[in-house]
Order: sequence, then structure tokens, then C-alpha cells
Amino acid sequence: MILNCTVKEHENSSLQWSNPAQQTLYFGEKRALRDNRIQLVRSSPNELSISINNVVLADEGEYTCSIFTMPVRTAKAMVTVIGVPQEPKITGYDRPFNEKENAVLRCTTSGSKPAANIKWYKGPEELEGARNSETRDPNGKTFTVVSIISFPVTREDDKAEITCTVGHESMPNTFKSSSQTLQVLCEYPDTSSHMFFFFFFFWFSGQTLVLVRMS
Repeated sequence: MILNCTVKEHENSSLQWSNPAQQTLYFGEKRALRDNRIQLVRSSPNELSISINNVVLADEGEYTCSIFTMPVRTAKAMVTVIGVPQEPKITGYDRPFNEKENAVLRCTTSGSKPAANIKWYKGPEELEGARNSETRDPNGKTFTVVSIISFPVTREDDKAEITCTVGHESMPNTFKSSSQTLQVLCEYPDTSSHMFFFFFFFWFSGQTLVLVRMS
């Protein structure tokens, strides 16, 4: 991030950048705050440019460029920091599901600002009907997003891959995801009642009875 401030007439005064806490960062070419992330880019009587590397959420706020003429002149720059969501985590699957059971899975991601968007997939097919909620993290700036998906389990879901994906404006061309492969215990029908037995009786020489059973 680069903050640039220019003036047409400096009136023999130096420019100054200060942070949202009104701490002076640079006065002319002189460093005022001991933060190695903040570096001087250019300093001249008419310009003061500084850079802030490895920007964090605490850097968000209004920065002020001042020149101490009579009267003092100032310009403001509002810096908004986007929070990148953490890797999502799927919970709710701690054992194989039974066929016809209602599966309930939860996907959680923290640290996003603004709140991230979560979608569910079974294989390549998007699952509809998820319930999403968001809460502020303890830092008061970022969000934790929870998405709950529920669906009836069928035998075709055995070895199916369920994926939750997290999309966010901080990742315009990609997303973060977590997957869970399901195991389904199938109910097989009792075929014993469908077994048929056929008996054939043959008399040989009028003395011997032979019983043949076929199933």
C-alpha cells in the first residue's frame, strides 16, 4: 500500500503523514514511528510518499497528510483493509451414515471482511437449501461464517464427495474449499421370503423314493 501526498506550494514547510491514531509516520524524509513495515518512497518539498507493507486489519482507518503552513493544510486518505477468509472446515461427519438417514453437515470459516460466501456441492452438483449465519470475531472487524446443509442419504451417496467452497472479494479468481467423502451403510432387502422350493418325486422299480429339491 502506497500513500502519496503532493502540494503545489510548500512555503518552505515539510509534509507529514500520520496514522489513524494520529501518530506521525514520516515528517519529510525523517521516520517518526519505529515500524519497519513503513518505508519512505519519495520525499521532496512538494511530495511525500510512503509505503506500508504486510498490511493488517489494524492498519485500517483514516490517514492524514499535513503541511504546517499558516493555516495548516491537511488531506485525508481512508484505508479499508479486506480480511481474507481462513480455510473452511467441515464438521458433522464422525461415522458412516445409514441409508435414508438425514445428513447434517456444517462448514465454518473465520477471518473474512466482509463476510465470506459459502456454497455446497455433491460432486459437481451444487446443493441448495443451506442455512448460513455470520458472527463478528473477537477483534470486532472480521466475521465467522457458518453454513449448515441437510439432505437425505441414499445408497448412491456412498463414496460421494461433499465439498464446501468459500468465495470472497479478496480472492477474485479462486476460492478455498474443504471436502468430505461419505460412507453409506445400505439396507439390503430380506430375500428369504421370496425363496421357492420345488419337490419332485420319482418312483424307481416301485421301491425307491428319490427327493430332489431345487431353489
